[in-house]
Amino acid sequence: IHAFDGLHKGQFEVQALAYWNLKKAFPIVRGEYKVKRPEFGRLGARLDIAIFDKKAQLRLIIEVKKSVRSFSTRQATRYSELTGVPCMYIRGWEQAFEVVGLVKQFIKDRGIVI
Repeated sequence: IHAFDGLHKGQFEVQALAYWNLKKAFPIVRGEYKVKRPEFGRLGARLDIAIFDKKAQLRLIIEVKKSVRSFSTRQATRYSELTGVPCMYIRGWEQAFEVVGLVKQFIKDRGIVI
């Protein structure tokens, strides 16, 4: 991984690193997870990372941005409304490295059990 330190890191690399780290820490983690909302005839969504509990219930959505300079929160609001599940952001390479700790703090602060 350190060989990439001097290279540009795009959305895919940041998301892949976060996904890999989360797979080692949580029971069920899916990338590019699709959800539908057919009852309203609206398009669903493709979630960057979805974390499920041991009973395969969706518990947390993670949206990944390649840069810490991204301040958008609109997707998180939409995805939470769509699924009824909280959504957090991981922004940039450093947060992708620290994602397990960030997620554990996020779920602890909100009383989420995974």
